[in-house]
Amino acid sequence: MTAGFSISARSSSPSSATGRAVGLRGVLTDVTERKDAELALERNLLRLKKTVRSAVRAVADVVEALKKIEAAKGRLYDRAAAEACLRLFREGRFAWPETTSP
Repeated sequence: MTAGFSISARSSSPSSATGRAVGLRGVLTDVTERKDAELALERNLLRLKKTVRSAVRAVADVVEALKKIEAAKGRLYDRAAAEACLRLFREGRFAWPETTSP
């Protein structure tokens, strides 16, 4: 929500046949609701952008971890367990456990 209100102003200056200004016409329009909606949309888009960036980083972390498992299977990790883990990811059968809030 904006602090106060927002307005849009338009004006024109009618002139006589000689070109001299003979008055001033103006319209003020309250655009507070539109500005509030624009700000809310901008905040929403920023939250979405942060979420997507976080997800991309998480995927990159998983990819890097899988590369490390592949390189270290049989040395740091039991070969059969590492192969099973890698196979789950390659075949798209891995699922993250559901999380619940306390």
